[in-house]
Amino acid sequence: MICAAIDSLVALLFGFFLVVSPVRADAIDEPRLDPPSLDGRVSVLRDPERALDLAQVLAMPEAFRPARLSENFGYTKDGVWLRIVLPAVQDARGVLVIQPNFMDYLDVYVASERHRMTAADFEIFSMGDHRSLSDKGFSGLIDAVPLKFVAGETTVVYVNIRNGNSSTQVSLGLFQTDAFVYRRLAYLLIYGAWAGGMIALALVQLFFYYFDRQIRYPLLALSTISIAAIYVGNLGFSRVFLFSGWIEGNDIFIGVNAWWGLAASVLAASAIIETKAKSALLHRVYMSAVAIGIIGVPVALAGGNFAFAPIGTSVSFVMALLNMAVVIRYAGQDGTAGQLRAVAYSLTGVGAALTMMQKLGVNWLPFYTLHAYGAASLLQAIILTGALAMRLRDSEGLNKSMQATALFTALNAEKRAARIVEERTEELVRARHVAEDRLRAELESQSRQIQFFEAVSHQYRTPLAVIRSNVDSIGLTLPAADTKNRDRVKRVRRAVARLVEVVEINLSRSQYQGNTFQPVMAVVEAQSVAEAALRRAEDLLGNQICFECDPKAAGALIEADSEMLELAIVNLLENAMKYSSGIALAKNMDRVLLRLAHEPGRVVIEVVDNGIGIPPEAINWVMENGYRGENARHAEGSGLGLYMVARIVEAHAGELQIESALGVGTQVSIRLAQASPP
Repeated sequence: MICAAIDSLVALLFGFFLVVSPVRADAIDEPRLDPPSLDGRVSVLRDPERALDLAQVLAMPEAFRPARLSENFGYTKDGVWLRIVLPAVQDARGVLVIQPNFMDYLDVYVASERHRMTAADFEIFSMGDHRSLSDKGFSGLIDAVPLKFVAGETTVVYVNIRNGNSSTQVSLGLFQTDAFVYRRLAYLLIYGAWAGGMIALALVQLFFYYFDRQIRYPLLALSTISIAAIYVGNLGFSRVFLFSGWIEGNDIFIGVNAWWGLAASVLAASAIIETKAKSALLHRVYMSAVAIGIIGVPVALAGGNFAFAPIGTSVSFVMALLNMAVVIRYAGQDGTAGQLRAVAYSLTGVGAALTMMQKLGVNWLPFYTLHAYGAASLLQAIILTGALAMRLRDSEGLNKSMQATALFTALNAEKRAARIVEERTEELVRARHVAEDRLRAELESQSRQIQFFEAVSHQYRTPLAVIRSNVDSIGLTLPAADTKNRDRVKRVRRAVARLVEVVEINLSRSQYQGNTFQPVMAVVEAQSVAEAALRRAEDLLGNQICFECDPKAAGALIEADSEMLELAIVNLLENAMKYSSGIALAKNMDRVLLRLAHEPGRVVIEVVDNGIGIPPEAINWVMENGYRGENARHAEGSGLGLYMVARIVEAHAGELQIESALGVGTQVSIRLAQASPP
């Protein structure tokens, strides 16, 4: 067993075998003479019941039929007996090699021929991967038996094969001892180079994935690793190093790797060939094969690989041929990379066909075709890796070209953007100058308007004061009984007062629309402001306004600019009178109500009318400068009233609320924070 383990380890290290020749010392000292030839010396007997023992076989020599050195029995559970009769013409030593080395049970019986031989005359060599490693054999990696030939004597060998987990194939070879050692060295070097090459290719494929995140690279690496793992099992490495104490371990290892390798290989082929883009039906065929591979994994773990294996073999064979057909069909569509893919999959198609035919029992194929798929897989991996490398190189070149194009486009876009920014900046500068000129003109216009109203106010005040003084003097001289003239004097006095109020209010409005809109705040009684506004409104509009004051609001203080707030209230009362006169008279009710109310921490000034109301869609717009509702266009006005009120309330940090219903009326509320006494 130690000899076998050393031999296997050396094989994994790719062939430093000269120091560990696993041959008995006494064999090397013998003369190096060739052993007898096997040609024509082999016969075969099949045992369907696996019930025959050596004694029974010795009693039925006529049951054997001639056999070749390589026999293929396919997937069968029959027992197989081989008889080898070797007459020697000279003394020699040789090694009988029985391949492949993954048969379940292999018993070799060796004896010198004599009359009426019995089973006790034979030396037994028990091998097979369902047994522990034997110290009688040469290596755990090969089933071989040492033979000693004596001139003039005949050596008889019986080989009993019982295999139930894979196809049964056998190839016999008889070699001179030294030739066997060097032959094994050459084979192990080849196997080591093959395994190392597969691992290196898998690493290269994963390395490609680092640069190009395409799923085809890791799938191809998995496929490569699975093929390497299958041959690690077939060549006995896994039996020696992984499952030496577990009889069925190597069979399960080979079966599981074969099934998931089938799934990985088909997935890799589907990704590389791009079946999904080529045909939905073709893609479904590939995915069906993947499903069969996935199903086979638990079957192999459960020990049912023998029953299911022919299906997998057939699927693998069909998919290999399908891969070959598809890549040949589309070889001209992807340049050199497509042609390389066609060569790669054609090789594996031929290799898979030869190997699968060998496994299915095609007897006329030479034994070495069993390894055709392994060799083709290595070549396929090399060629596909080269094809992917070319594709990666082309992708990198295309990427660089696209980057250069993108950079060129970006630079041009940057230049265009800079030019547009420059043009837009110049336009903005011109627009700013125009806006500044217009603003300056507007401010000058407002200033002239204010100066005009101030001049008008000043010019009107003096004559109006003279008129009022004379009217008052006339009133004092009239007798008490002259009621008609006294009434005329009162009307003249009211007209003069109204004219003065109109001039003052328009002057205030003009000032508050200009750049002098800065309130001068002081703590005042809200009631006094409301009453002052009421008096001004009555002078301007007449005595048709009702005033109510909540007792809680009487004496309440607010911080306000009295003149500015009075103007806001007058504007609200003027609007209310303007849009409610006809409706209020028709309903025989008060036209406008001015109400002073109180809320916790706030004073509320409300103006309520019974007018035409404001449309719901216009509520949020009536406080905009110059806006007038559709139902208010019949009345005179400029749309500045509520706009000015909103500005005044905002300057007082207050809240302006409008509630209205068409044909019912409008309520406008000004809420101001209640102030503490100074």
